[in-house]
Amino acid sequence: MGSGSPQQPPTGGRVTPFDAEATTVAYSNLRPTYIRFANKLSELIREVVATSGVEIHQIEQRAKAVDDFKEKIERPGKHYTDPLNEVTDLAGVRVIAYYLEDVATICEILRREFSVDEANSEDPSARLAPNAFGYRSSHLVIALSPPRKTLAEYRDFADLRAEVQVRTVLQHAWAAIDHKLRYKGTAEVPVEIQRKLFRISAMMELGDEQFSNLRNATEAIRESYQENVARGSLDIELNAVSLLEYLRTGDRLAKLTDLAKLAGWRTSALDEAVISLRSVATLLPDMNRKADQLEDSRLLDTVSANFYIFPTVNIETIREIDEIIGDGDWAVPILKEIADESIMLGFHPIAGPVDVITIMVLSKKRNQLTENNLNVLRWRAEGVEATRRVIFGIA
Repeated sequence: MGSGSPQQPPTGGRVTPFDAEATTVAYSNLRPTYIRFANKLSELIREVVATSGVEIHQIEQRAKAVDDFKEKIERPGKHYTDPLNEVTDLAGVRVIAYYLEDVATICEILRREFSVDEANSEDPSARLAPNAFGYRSSHLVIALSPPRKTLAEYRDFADLRAEVQVRTVLQHAWAAIDHKLRYKGTAEVPVEIQRKLFRISAMMELGDEQFSNLRNATEAIRESYQENVARGSLDIELNAVSLLEYLRTGDRLAKLTDLAKLAGWRTSALDEAVISLRSVATLLPDMNRKADQLEDSRLLDTVSANFYIFPTVNIETIREIDEIIGDGDWAVPILKEIADESIMLGFHPIAGPVDVITIMVLSKKRNQLTENNLNVLRWRAEGVEATRRVIFGIA
């Protein structure tokens, strides 16, 4: 990670000498502190980024290896006078984001939460010519903010700096492969290989832009579904996004979950966690966001486990789902039968709203089904068998 910006030699080209061996020993003694600093910083960055609602792919951290430190301060062309204070990446953190715009957002968060050494921070992509492609990543040299330095858990790191690299998944993939190829040996990489690397870099840059465009398009579609469902315009395509928006609107989630509970289905630990988070949301507003994330995660899992049954019975719109559900009360006896059968088989079913919809669909469309159709359900075997017995009336 990073290179740091050593002081330039005084007029006349003379540099105040330092003892490389002694400096390396001194860093070796300090390295355990830098390891702790990198770990603590990584945890803190993960927390402040998550609190801002930005999802990240991965965070890596390290303290510079002693051999790498020694090689760096002795590298020809470097003009260090006090390496322990001049090398800015003795601790390093790498934040890998999904989207280009998230890189910019994360850098804004870091500037807000930490003291940033702008003189030693850089965006390598800014140095690229308009017709050039290559390494892209934002590098910020940071220190703890003054208020944090006073806290007991950070006091040991009050005078330390670290380099934070922020990049996308695709930028990270390109950098890793490029580094591997370029540093296999000491010889310069052949021009033809360089040309291929640059072409790959261009494609990945375009890929980053397209992923951002896809996210924006998905969000626009989601908002359109949300508006249609809110005003009762349900003649919209049935897919995972539209079904999620349908469930989130009004009290449908709670209603479907309550029907399952009334029929003897149990509440999952995740649902209990969501309830607990929402109960303290008035005191801790961020808890609602965390509850939403947990709830969305559970819904996405259950949509994936159920969705392929709907095309099997030719259901194509949200309106068809809504008409099958009706007031929902009619399904309680069927849900109870399935719960009883599941328990007899050794499994107590969990009250998931999408599972409830699936049971309703199976019940209303049983004449269009065969037992083999249930194989598309990604449920526990006991749940599939219990449903098969009830829906097809098999003793």
